Amino acid sequence: MALPDVLSCDTRYIYMRSQPFDFEGKRPEVITPRDYTAQRGETAHLFSPTGFLDDSWWHRTYWMWGQSFISAAGGWQLATYQAPAGKILVCDEGAVYGFGPAPLKFLGTPIVNHLFASAKQPPLVNPNPNRPPSKRGASVYGPVIPTRLGYTWSHAAPLQARALVLAGETLFAAGPPVVVDEQDVNLNYANPQMQARMADHVAAFEGKKGALLMAVSKQEGKQLAAYRLDSPPVFDGMIAAIGRLFVATMDGKVLCLGKEGRPLPLASDARLGPVPETAPAGRATSAASFQPTTSHPDFHTIENLHIDKSDIGYRLQPARGALGLALKKLDQPLTKGATFRLKIRTTPGSSLDTPGNGFLVFGNSPDEAELVKCGYRLSGKALEIAQGPMAAKGNRASRKADLKANEVTDVTVVVDLAARKVSLSACGQSAEAPLASRLDAILWIGYGVSTVTSDFSAIEIADESSSK
Repeated sequence: MALPDVLSCDTRYIYMRSQPFDFEGKRPEVITPRDYTAQRGETAHLFSPTGFLDDSWWHRTYWMWGQSFISAAGGWQLATYQAPAGKILVCDEGAVYGFGPAPLKFLGTPIVNHLFASAKQPPLVNPNPNRPPSKRGASVYGPVIPTRLGYTWSHAAPLQARALVLAGETLFAAGPPVVVDEQDVNLNYANPQMQARMADHVAAFEGKKGALLMAVSKQEGKQLAAYRLDSPPVFDGMIAAIGRLFVATMDGKVLCLGKEGRPLPLASDARLGPVPETAPAGRATSAASFQPTTSHPDFHTIENLHIDKSDIGYRLQPARGALGLALKKLDQPLTKGATFRLKIRTTPGSSLDTPGNGFLVFGNSPDEAELVKCGYRLSGKALEIAQGPMAAKGNRASRKADLKANEVTDVTVVVDLAARKVSLSACGQSAEAPLASRLDAILWIGYGVSTVTSDFSAIEIADESSSK
């Protein structure tokens, strides 16, 4: 059995989603979920696993040129490592043209989209040849190597292409304008101005901000023209015929675009550009909009951070892809140990299931590699004590806890220097770890946060030496 869909056809077969039929209605094979690398062969074709009429724009749905699709949480993105894929595609005899997430950005956020051209059987590039195959889902899907396609051309576009048409040597793309960069959203989520821009972005996607229509040469990806429309096309709502473009728009109209009639307004500021660099493991890259704080009266050392006020104390925004640190040097070292209490609210203003993190850090040096980090990560719903460089994942202790974004969490850290141990408590759970390195005194304390914005209160310190 197979789900019905709008049928497609080539010179050999008729296709219903992934399933091929010959012209007598017989199947040469029954396509079932298979090795994700098996995407090439005579039955490779253009199809959508969720159907050509699916306009939901859900991040796990896409069109592809290949043979089969693997579903489920661990498999839905695997075809994109081997086959041309995007939110919407068109093709000619030798190539595929599309719009959708950039290489290795189908999985994870923030999403970076591109307009591209690719051979139907493109070369595959392994960006990390020394990295072993992923273990995630290996028992079901086999060894997974996240490869990327060798594109003929690839550009960032100022629109979200909801309709594509290939006409002769020209690719036409139309859709609502891009109002905000998702990578900037990831870095500045809690900023009120960013929230306003995000609302405009949603309004644009809903058809309330007009649209762009762009013409691009299919061979070189060179921009030929850009125009403004009053309303975006409905999904896949554009065709070319008899020298004209016909566009069904979200405001209920059908446009006929050709040489005659009233000229469309030019969009002189709408330009194709380079695709922003993206990191394969979902790590964000540095943003041009990030303005680091170089000095602050409450801290002696600041690394990779922008610091603002928040209702509980400080709002710390790290540089993309880096651990941000704000540290102060104590007037007197803590030689016996101490109890630290503070409040942390990660990804303020976001939904409860948004990833985030926040850490109290301490040590006898401001060197990040020598600091102990005690806090939590929402992605794993876990308290965490990390010792040594944050990038190294060796010396860590964790404990599951019911943690949520955008909620103020009371965190307590108890350090016993004589017993060489540290404990962390929050949300009714505790984690404990021995101090990996000898620590005779605590001279530096502060905050740490990576990738996301988090709020921190002032740190209350109970000096254990003063009570004995």
